[in-house]
Amino acid sequence: MLLNKSVLVTGASKGIGYQTVKYCAELGGSIILTSRNEDKLRALREELSSKEKHSIISADLSLEQEVNKLAENAPILDGLVLNAGVVKTMPLK
Repeated sequence: MLLNKSVLVTGASKGIGYQTVKYCAELGGSIILTSRNEDKLRALREELSSKEKHSIISADLSLEQEVNKLAENAPILDGLVLNAGVVKTMPLK
């Protein structure tokens, strides 16, 4: 169960990230959805139960300033799913 847990899912707008968001939400987690496509993130959040407890931070994780924006705006996390299709080795902030 993920009750009272906060989970950030990157690459949340499609594929594995999309399904991960849906599953984590079913388990009761508060999900922070992120990807480059804010419209798809909004549509996904509308599909989730208790949609008001889930948040969106649109970010292109191939850009350092966008990674910084995500790190600055994300709440304290209990879990992290790194699913974005970006391979760039850097320290976790």
